Amino acid sequence: MSEHDILAWIKGTWLGVATRDVPWLFPTFETLHFIGLCILLGGMLIVDLRLLGRFRDVAPSSILKFSHIAAGGLAINLVSGIGFFTADPFNYWSNPAFQIKILLLLLAFANIAWFELVARKRILALPVGDDTPLGTKLSGAVSLALWFTILIIGRLLPDWEGVGGFI
Repeated sequence: MSEHDILAWIKGTWLGVATRDVPWLFPTFETLHFIGLCILLGGMLIVDLRLLGRFRDVAPSSILKFSHIAAGGLAINLVSGIGFFTADPFNYWSNPAFQIKILLLLLAFANIAWFELVARKRILALPVGDDTPLGTKLSGAVSLALWFTILIIGRLLPDWEGVGGFI
């Protein structure tokens, strides 16, 4: 099965057909994507600033609850993003902004995995007022940089249509 065959199959799925043919569905995905992005970035901003050493007067366990809210925003964005992709996978797949965005998303997921597997327990054990370790600060800085770059790259998707991809 070739790349073209896979993209054609995705485009022909019920979600791809519905996103193209139901007039209100694509705008609904756009609205949900924006709402999800606000929830994701708002939650991650609070968590990442604590990881960087801000808000030390707040218990880390309280701050880390915002990561669950951010995860909800991410879930909304993944669902709506899949809707966008299935509507016209050929257009997205060849767009360099889409390719960069997917790469950055994978890096952001790796950063989340590292934090959840390595750092979360240590952060939860921090007393109020204590600073975070250097590795955690680095994870917070990388997270902020990745999520805001993903936001900017996502905004470039329409501008880079037809430019040709890296793949």
